[in-house]
Amino acid sequence: MTLSVFNRYDPITDTWTTLPDMPTAAFMASAVYYPVSNKIYVFGGQNLNSGVNYNVTRIYDVASNTWSTGANMPDVRSFMASGYSTANGKIYLVSGYNTGDVASAQPNTWEYDPVTNTFSERAPIPHAVGGTFFGVVNDHLYVAGGRDATGTVINLLWDYDTLTDTWTPKTQMPALQNNVGGSAVALQRLWVFGGGIPFNSAHENSKTIAQTKKKNPDVATGAVRQNDKWRI
Repeated sequence: MTLSVFNRYDPITDTWTTLPDMPTAAFMASAVYYPVSNKIYVFGGQNLNSGVNYNVTRIYDVASNTWSTGANMPDVRSFMASGYSTANGKIYLVSGYNTGDVASAQPNTWEYDPVTNTFSERAPIPHAVGGTFFGVVNDHLYVAGGRDATGTVINLLWDYDTLTDTWTPKTQMPALQNNVGGSAVALQRLWVFGGGIPFNSAHENSKTIAQTKKKNPDVATGAVRQNDKWRI
């Protein structure tokens, strides 16, 4: 089941608040906070059951607690890397899939301008991939790991300079359990955790995955984990 639920957590009171549902339910959409207008942008995503991808841009206004929609992305996409550059006020969306099949990994880098509500094509990532770890440090968007169009889980790390529009390879990750994990930026470092090698075939679509989960949840959840953190 693909959900549209939206919740907020308050670390001070240790409480959860239910907020208005997203306009379109999605799995593996990309969310980016835009501090200038105090809004959250949620891009694309996928219907887990059908494998259908979306190009919709959802905009949540924190102050008014309401949703609206922005310009559609240039193509449908899910499992993208994303981030906000404080230097130029732009949001960046990188790679990901445009179908429910990992063989559809796309190399595109899109720059979104929240002020003009427009997308621009930028330099493509050298190795198309989806389900990466990612984060922005000093206006550089780092994209690590993920799963490419051959179905291979990779350990590559790329550095995208948002000001020069260039990609640079960096030190590879130390393990190959690097697909669809978690990541965060703190103390000017990228922290990554979890991840796995969840599927056996490069041509399993989302509908097949959903069916497999029902039959054998342990096989399809991608529960292979690594406990130590990797920092750059």
